[in-house]
Amino acid sequence: MKKIILLLSLVLSASISLCAQINALSIPDATIAAGKSIDLPIMLDNSADVVAVQFNIQLPNGFSFTTNRAALTERTEGFSVRIKQMTNQNYLVVLYSPTNQPIKARTGAIITVPLTAASTLQDSTVHTPVLSNVIIGAPDASNIFTHCQAGSFTISASADIMVSDVTINTATITPKDTVNIAYTIANVSAADIPATGWTEYIYLENQQGKRKCIATLHHQATLQQNQTITRNVQVAVPDILTL
Repeated sequence: MKKIILLLSLVLSASISLCAQINALSIPDATIAAGKSIDLPIMLDNSADVVAVQFNIQLPNGFSFTTNRAALTERTEGFSVRIKQMTNQNYLVVLYSPTNQPIKARTGAIITVPLTAASTLQDSTVHTPVLSNVIIGAPDASNIFTHCQAGSFTISASADIMVSDVTINTATITPKDTVNIAYTIANVSAADIPATGWTEYIYLENQQGKRKCIATLHHQATLQQNQTITRNVQVAVPDILTL
């Protein structure tokens, strides 16, 4: 039996226009409270088939990844992901298809990685990661990378939201199922969440702790301080779970 874990983060999505021969890696702007964690999406916009992605990311001081909790998304079903900490702040990320199958669709997140901000970071400060050594691999093993863009991480107490009372309409989940999920979201921060809203990532997790993101939802609404809302969503389970 697989259990559902719902994780949310406040992520301001960076827009990148697609045009001919664009194969771009990006990290969106994100807002995070000191001492808290979010699931940071790694985005890929590709106009050609891609079967592998590799890059280094230098995190700002005070930030860290939980490397063994990286998760695939709907676009990378059947892929393998490995993250290795090279130095204190530098991480090597490798995503590849064992069967040389292309990444699905042409835009959106390919993995999510838990990002933690140290409790010592000051409110309202802005920190920028650095992407380097990017390889975007085509089926013929050529590197078709065109450019990359890293957003910034803003420390803000207003980034603190909490999820509770998660319920699902079934005790077991199998491939190709459609499941109904209900949950409560509370703004437990010191400020209102603006109308730009937040992004929700819904994960399946097996008993060994391996996770897979099966849905990415953006909810555009204001959530006042101490306000709660109930969300009811319907999620399609992938054909192959690889958990």
